Amino acid sequence: MKNAFLLLPLLACSCLFAQKPDPCAAINAAKAKTYGFLPSKLTTKERQAKSVQMDSFWHLAGADKTTGAQCLRVLLSGEKQDGFFLFDGASLLYSVDQSPESAKVVVASLEGANMAEIEPSGYLRLLLRMSNDGVDIGPLAARYLQYPTVKTFIPQHAMDLDRDMGGVLLYGSMAPELEDSYLIAALADKEAYARSTAALLLALNMTEASLKALSTFSGLAELPEDSRKLVQSYRTYEAYKTPASPAKFSREEVLAYIAQLPHSQAEFRAAMQRQEAYEKQHPELNVNEKLSDQELEAAVTKKVQESPPFFGVSGADRFIESAIANLNEGDLPTIREARRRSITGISDEVLGEYFAYSHIIRGVVDRLDLYKDYRVH
Repeated sequence: MKNAFLLLPLLACSCLFAQKPDPCAAINAAKAKTYGFLPSKLTTKERQAKSVQMDSFWHLAGADKTTGAQCLRVLLSGEKQDGFFLFDGASLLYSVDQSPESAKVVVASLEGANMAEIEPSGYLRLLLRMSNDGVDIGPLAARYLQYPTVKTFIPQHAMDLDRDMGGVLLYGSMAPELEDSYLIAALADKEAYARSTAALLLALNMTEASLKALSTFSGLAELPEDSRKLVQSYRTYEAYKTPASPAKFSREEVLAYIAQLPHSQAEFRAAMQRQEAYEKQHPELNVNEKLSDQELEAAVTKKVQESPPFFGVSGADRFIESAIANLNEGDLPTIREARRRSITGISDEVLGEYFAYSHIIRGVVDRLDLYKDYRVH
C-alpha cells in the first residue's frame, strides 16, 4: 500500500501533462476546413463564402501572434500540396511575425506557391514589404519575372501594372549590387520576356556593373522595339547641356533635402511643418485662388519649381536640374539609396519617384561621362 501511495503524485502529474491542450489544435482544424481549394475554380458565390472563412482563419491565427506564428510555421513547413495556402498562409505569417525564423519559412513557402492562383498585386505587395524589411527576395522576384502572365490592374490607383513596371518595383527595392547580380543572371533566362525585362531594369539601374553586362549582352537585338530603344538610350552617352537658369540649389542643399524626405508618418508630419515654415518665409510663392484657371496653374507650377522638395523629387524640375549640375560621382550611392527607399508600395507616385531619381543618376553619369568603357559614344 505504501508504494501505491507514492505512485499517486506521479500518476496525477502524468494526467495533467496528458490533458494539456494543443495550442495549435483550433488553428489546424480551421486550416483543414478553410483551405484545399483553387480560387480560379470557384464561382463568385463560392469566392464570397471562402473569403468569409479565410477572414475568420486570419483572425483566429492573429489573435495570439506568438502562438499563431508558431502554428503557422509548422503548417507551412509541412504543406506539400496546397499551393494557394503556401501563399496565403505565408502572407498571414508575415503579417503577425517578421522574425528571421518566420521570414525563412515565408520565403520557402513562396518558392513553392502556385503562381497561377495568386493575384500578382498581392504577391508584389508581400515581396515589397519583405524587401523593405531587409529580406533577400531575389529568388522570389525571379518567379515573378519568369511567370508568363503577371499583368494586373491596381484599382486603388486606377493603373495597369505590367511585368516591366512590376519588375521596377521588385528589383528597385533591392540594393543596387544585389539587383545587378540577380538581373545579370536573368539575362540568360530561357524566356525572352524575362530577358527583356532584365535588360531594361539593368539599363535603368545605371551602375558600372549593369552597363558592363549590357555591353556584352548578345540578345539586345532580340528585345521588343520599345525595350531595345530604351536600353540603347541609357547605354548611349548624351553630352550635358547647362540649363538656361543657374542651379537654384547647391550640392549641399540637394543632399540635405533628399536626406529629409519622409518615409514614416512622423517624418511626414515633420515635412509638413518644414513646408509651412518655408512658405511663411517666402510669401511670394503663395497662390491666390482668385486667379483664372490658367493663371492658377502657372502659379502652382512656379511654386512647385521654386520650392524645395518636401515630400518627393518627382516633378521638381529645378531641383532635379540642380542635382544633375552639382552632384559628383561620390554622391551617386546616396541617390541610389534614396531611389531604393522611395519604393514603398504600388502606385504611380512611387514609380514617378523611381524615374525621377533615375533621371538624376543618368544626368550625373552623362555630365561626368562615367562608365565610358561600357557606353556608346
